[in-house]
Amino acid sequence: MENSNREKRRPDINNGRIMRLYEQGSGVVAISRYFHCRHITISRRLKAMGIEPRRASMKGEHNPRWQGGRIEDRGYILIKARNHPNARKDGYIFEHRLVWEQTHSKRLSRDWAIHHINGIKSDNRPRNLLALPKRKHLSQALLFEAQKTVRELEIENKQLQQALERQQAIFYINEN
Repeated sequence: MENSNREKRRPDINNGRIMRLYEQGSGVVAISRYFHCRHITISRRLKAMGIEPRRASMKGEHNPRWQGGRIEDRGYILIKARNHPNARKDGYIFEHRLVWEQTHSKRLSRDWAIHHINGIKSDNRPRNLLALPKRKHLSQALLFEAQKTVRELEIENKQLQQALERQQAIFYINEN
């Protein structure tokens, strides 16, 4: 009696259609989206028809919280790349290392570091990345000063580009 009450509540959910979709390989969640209902409704219908629903994998792209294999960690962007030789145990690698390797068509060994020239850890444009041996790190004070200068120049460059797009006149007053 309980099952018949459920069917009366959702007569638009056709058991024959559920069965066809399931046999074609659709999972319970996909079928529930098709019928605009909860996945438990489809699971119960399948069980009522004598079918034990298969368990879907909740890993990777099958997980509802999947973000395309791209995560953020302390300002850095990490990309899922399980087959990369320098990937961490969880299969992620820093995006800036991948971008540098793709741009220069060669692998970067673990004893090399990538510096973000403008100091913005998520800015992984190829021209913002500099590879150096870890033993040849720039001093922190010099690095921060260079990053500050680069950021200021990027802002000025953007302002000049916007002025050119608006066809505005650009005047500089020399401070000296």
